[in-house]
Amino acid sequence: MKKHKLCELFFVIGHVPKQSSINSEDIKNHILKNINKDNKFNSDTYWSIHDYYKIPYEKNIGWINDYIIDHYYAEYDVSIYTNEVDTLRALIQEKNQSILYHNNILSYDLKETPDLDCIYTVDIGEKPSYLIIKYSNGRNKELYKKISLRKNQFIILPSFVDRYITQNENETQLINLTTHYKVT
Repeated sequence: MKKHKLCELFFVIGHVPKQSSINSEDIKNHILKNINKDNKFNSDTYWSIHDYYKIPYEKNIGWINDYIIDHYYAEYDVSIYTNEVDTLRALIQEKNQSILYHNNILSYDLKETPDLDCIYTVDIGEKPSYLIIKYSNGRNKELYKKISLRKNQFIILPSFVDRYITQNENETQLINLTTHYKVT
């Protein structure tokens, strides 16, 4: 007998070391400078990524990508690379705003759908916010995992996983950068 794995459901949590040259304040300023209606994916509130903004490349973001790609390979012996289409996005949550359940499967373009998503928390206030992952395990349906968002922390998960971000209860914005990867 031989067991065959059909898919893998997981998440990875990591932190960018404090001694790295990555400057979160520069990333925050870069994101805020590029938040405008022209960079919004779509204003249709029924589309799952209507809260996302397209973000251009910036050196600190490149360093985060390099760090994630290198360390993912070192830890799991799996090569990943940035997805060519819409690889950098920002999520800005104002006070009392939450991000609804969604995943990153592009049903109209599966070839360009990323395999992995990464959520990197650029800035968060004093009160916690959480990433909630919704999943199934065989007959056990509607299971949830709650992960606390922390500054300079990243969470990697398969793009097909449904997730949402809880309400921002802070007076300041909750700023997340999302990057998207293919697996080779």
